[in-house]
Amino acid sequence: ASSITAGSFALSADSGTSDSDHLTQTAEQNLLATLSAELAVSDRLELQRDSGGWTDITSSVSGTAVSHALTLNDGDNAFAMRVVDAAGNLGTETSYSAELDTTSPNITAGSFALSTDSGTSDSDHLTQTAGQNLLATLSAELATGDRLELQRDSGEWVDITGSVTGTGVSHALTLNNGENTFALRVVDAAGNLGTEASYSAELDTTSPNITAGS
Repeated sequence: ASSITAGSFALSADSGTSDSDHLTQTAEQNLLATLSAELAVSDRLELQRDSGGWTDITSSVSGTAVSHALTLNDGDNAFAMRVVDAAGNLGTETSYSAELDTTSPNITAGSFALSTDSGTSDSDHLTQTAGQNLLATLSAELATGDRLELQRDSGEWVDITGSVTGTGVSHALTLNNGENTFALRVVDAAGNLGTEASYSAELDTTSPNITAGS
């Protein structure tokens, strides 16, 4: 039997929080692996999916590198590889598993407020105070691997998970003069995007020019 084995398994698009946790939102993948040595003449590499039949994928081998195109099923996917020599002897099987998660997180942000909403009303989103904490409440606590992202004025999304305690959000920032727009969203471990929730606030530091006289 061949002593060649497959290892160093990976997905070509391991999306989300980690690029090596075997959890992804991307169905179309290349299953990657490295063989312990190059195949001998007439050896073949076989793949098994979810304990089904074995398939010859030798055409996906280049040197010791394996890159086999496939489509993941929703949920857990189990793979095994083995080398079969010219006489039909079976090499040692090695296994790998991956999970496809395409379900968006259902946690949303709401109850937005400023920590210092100065002026006539403490809830009109109009303030003279630039240094603030943006406050919000999540509909549920973040799951392991989830992150909370903030977007300001239609710019880049920034991870502010460090500003979350339980369901409470308190994120320090400095308002720009005039209108400020914010959006919050939850991104799960697989990279699926939750529903965006938006908020706006205005910073007005200009003194009124109305004076009393006569």
